[in-house]
Amino acid sequence: MYSYEVKSEVEKRIKSGVRLKKINEDTTISLSTLKKWKKEIVIRKRAKNLIFEGKIEEARIEIGKLSPESNKSVILSLESLIARREGNKEKEKELLELVLKYEPKNAIVISSLINMAREKNDIEKEKELLERQLELEPKDTIIMSSLIRITREEENKAREEENEEKEKELLEREKELLERQLELEPNDTIAMSGLIVLAREENDTEKEKRLLTRQLELEPENVKTISSLVKIARKEGKIEKAKELLEKRLKIEPDNIIAIESLIKIAENQGDIKRKKELKEMLDSIKENQTEKYFSTMITRKNKQINVVNQARDLIIRSNTKDMLYVISTIKKSIEGEDATLQALVQAEAALKAKLYKQAEGYLRAHKKILKDDEIALKAINKALSIIQLKNKLYDTLKWKSIYDEYEKAREKEICESKGKRKDKNNEYIQEETINNKEIQLDEEGR
Repeated sequence: MYSYEVKSEVEKRIKSGVRLKKINEDTTISLSTLKKWKKEIVIRKRAKNLIFEGKIEEARIEIGKLSPESNKSVILSLESLIARREGNKEKEKELLELVLKYEPKNAIVISSLINMAREKNDIEKEKELLERQLELEPKDTIIMSSLIRITREEENKAREEENEEKEKELLEREKELLERQLELEPNDTIAMSGLIVLAREENDTEKEKRLLTRQLELEPENVKTISSLVKIARKEGKIEKAKELLEKRLKIEPDNIIAIESLIKIAENQGDIKRKKELKEMLDSIKENQTEKYFSTMITRKNKQINVVNQARDLIIRSNTKDMLYVISTIKKSIEGEDATLQALVQAEAALKAKLYKQAEGYLRAHKKILKDDEIALKAINKALSIIQLKNKLYDTLKWKSIYDEYEKAREKEICESKGKRKDKNNEYIQEETINNKEIQLDEEGR
């Protein structure tokens, strides 16, 4: 009986047309066995194609041609494909778990079971399988990223339960995974960011500074990195270094009031009257134009978000239910960096259409946890939760559209009113004084 690894290696060589019967120093395959395996590969391929075409009975006839003794795991794999085709997820899972007993190093089966655990929001099972997969593929940074995500979720839970020992253990595991990731991909700024946060929590200023400096080399216009380095420079009393970094930030963001005010203080302390005057003039000019610029920027950003959300929703409405996990993944990437509430709403909508009710609710509840006094966001999230918690749980595009519409209108009103704007008679937002002047003018003309 040959191991799964040997059979996999032989199969690769047969498919690539390599004529070789000696696998390694200890393993030699007879010609008759090779012929038999070649024949079985053809049968398996034919059976797979028939399953994908929906010809289940014909596929089962082909499966019956395989020797049960030497093809137990292969037959179970093909039966799991049939179960998937028939929409029987529980049976598919049972069959794949049996395959894994025969082939504990089958990475494809492990990946399939990971996706199933993810769909069911079974974090424990997903983590167990990911750890197993990482043992097989120790250099796979995607697996590491998934494990880091789960570890962080567990950290938050341990923190909420005030389980310090568990939290400490999880932080160590996260640190280990991030360091392995960075070792494999030295320019991975996301892994660097994770390690920077951990170094900060551990008060390891030297490590934090080293990582931030490297991150700035890779992303010279990353203002968050510059800001963090400024804080460290100030803490260490290195005013010239802080000044250099602030000037760098000002070149990237010429309208950054915080950077200008910080530089004014430094210029004042250093007795640099000329630079202080220049910076004060810049500050006065920015403050003068800030209100209109802020309003214009926020409205432009809001319109961009509406377009992104509309594209994501169009993808949800057009896609089949079975493709929804891919859609959720695509949406997550497309709206990353946009309004967090809109992200949660769109992902929940896609999960609801796929009938992944727990996942849909999970997206919303996770976002709700981080909200404080944002009444507009809370109202939208609670409305979405009430739809998901309905008894019939039917997906209704119009109901979801009403959530987005109400949320966007409330946000626009908030932005405008915060800057002294309200709607005129044409339903357009303009400055309060302009409305008053128009009303006076119309009143005088009426007289």
